[in-house]
Amino acid sequence: MKKKLDVFKGLKKLFLKEAYVYRTDLSEEANTNPELCSKCKGRCCKNCGCFYSPRDFKEISYRYLKKEIEKGYISIDFIPKTKKSRDVPKDTLVLRSRNVDRPVVDTDINFRPMRCKRLTEQGCSLTYDERPTGGKKLMPILNVEGYICCYPMYGIIECTKEWRPYQRVLRRLYRRFTNF
Repeated sequence: MKKKLDVFKGLKKLFLKEAYVYRTDLSEEANTNPELCSKCKGRCCKNCGCFYSPRDFKEISYRYLKKEIEKGYISIDFIPKTKKSRDVPKDTLVLRSRNVDRPVVDTDINFRPMRCKRLTEQGCSLTYDERPTGGKKLMPILNVEGYICCYPMYGIIECTKEWRPYQRVLRRLYRRFTNF
């Protein structure tokens, strides 16, 4: 946590026009800034759907997750261990909000901006409480030029570490949705 706060302090010095302090003593919801989010109009959501944590689901079972994925708003992503992501424990499957025009099993590792299926003209179609952890832990920051960017407090490394114990279930789902 200290490392994250040190990184934020560095970002704050570089980019912030006005002080917007991340308060660790408050809830995740208190760390969001609805005013900045409404001005942004979902820039982060136009790049990619956010990551789910296992804690976002009532249970982690094949049957339950299959039912959730079949609703059409969740994708299974493959996160490879590469030089850029050397802190990723191993090649890992994770769940993420599905992007528009992408398959359930989204193994395209060449990152291209893709719009989240949950993004509407009014913003995210989910309430704050319904959002994946990756969507709850995005902190909007206003830089010197007035450009709004989101600082992810739930990144790929934390996500892959949380999903590691559930790889057996995710591999079964992967096989099911790729018809192996």
